[in-house]
Amino acid sequence: VDTATVKHVLPGAIWGGSWYWTVTFSPDSRLVAAVTLSPIIRVWEVETGEVIAELNHWGDGLGFGAVRFSPDGNWLAAAGNGIAIWEAQKFTLHRIIRTTNLQEGSFTFSPDSQWLIGSTGNPPDKTLFWNVETGEVDLELPTGIAVTAEFSPDGRWLATGKWCTEEGGYEPAMKFWDV
Repeated sequence: VDTATVKHVLPGAIWGGSWYWTVTFSPDSRLVAAVTLSPIIRVWEVETGEVIAELNHWGDGLGFGAVRFSPDGNWLAAAGNGIAIWEAQKFTLHRIIRTTNLQEGSFTFSPDSQWLIGSTGNPPDKTLFWNVETGEVDLELPTGIAVTAEFSPDGRWLATGKWCTEEGGYEPAMKFWDV
């Protein structure tokens, strides 16, 4: 950014798409992970541009549209028609959480990295808090279809943006939750 020059051009065209859908940096800025609409996540080392992991989930029936590192840097997770969580030091699979139609913009980690948050987009249209360690749902919020979600830096507030009511009517709204 300082010199406005390209340092690396990283290979694209992961099967399932010709562009990257989402990208995320590790908290220490050493790694970057990206996904197209496919079951493959690629992780690069930023300084060298070298691919250090290719996380392929063809056999799991998963497709991803979002990828995130946890704030503490211990986890990498991807979401779409399910959630996969990897331990971020060796990229070993920690857990697969079966869910459907996860709204990619609502997919995020809590600031303490304890939960993954996401809206399934299916009635009854709730935002769920999955415990990263156990994969269990610890909390459900009646948000409607939350197409975006973000925690405040102190972890006290969660903002969710939705586009329809629980009855299916159109009603854009932001909600702020004291969690």
